[in-house]
Amino acid sequence: MNGTGKRQQIEHLQSDRGTLINKAIPEMTMKMATSLSAKTGRRRTLLKCLKAHPTKRKININAFPWTVHDEINPPKLHPMLAKTRELLSNYMLNVKFAKTHLLNSAHCPQFPDSEWTNILSGHAVDLDQVLSSSYTISHNTHQTKSFGSVELIIGTAKPTKTVNTHGKWVIAWNQTIDALLFAFPHRVSELCEYT
Repeated sequence: MNGTGKRQQIEHLQSDRGTLINKAIPEMTMKMATSLSAKTGRRRTLLKCLKAHPTKRKININAFPWTVHDEINPPKLHPMLAKTRELLSNYMLNVKFAKTHLLNSAHCPQFPDSEWTNILSGHAVDLDQVLSSSYTISHNTHQTKSFGSVELIIGTAKPTKTVNTHGKWVIAWNQTIDALLFAFPHRVSELCEYT
């Protein structure tokens, strides 16, 4: 291989390496980038890449097809449903913060941690988890770790009790009503109809 061919091969490898670094940078934290740059002497280049590829981009809600549809033909919602949507939208801006604030309230009813997350996210409540938590003497803790866009939940226990009788359903449902009314107080008449 002549000198020109080797030079082109080296330039190609360097550009591939640069591409790999640029793709990896958005997933790195600033601390890791600073530490890496201190070792290699490329602080300025890495920080430029970090600024060019932000880890959290703002979402353009106007690009969603349903936004246009909702603006052209706004839904006619019952006032109670509109209030529920408004509260859920607020809770889902930062579910962790909303749950922490809720749990620090003096009047917060006893309810499993994972099921509070489901309520504040607008998801279904697992009545088996609710029933199990009412009979347990130890606190079911789990840890959530995020790695980029992947979230790992460690330590969530399988429910020890299952809702398989009317009596167990009533116990779990009454606790669920208390929790739902704490987060959505306007739903009192609707929830009382279910019992």
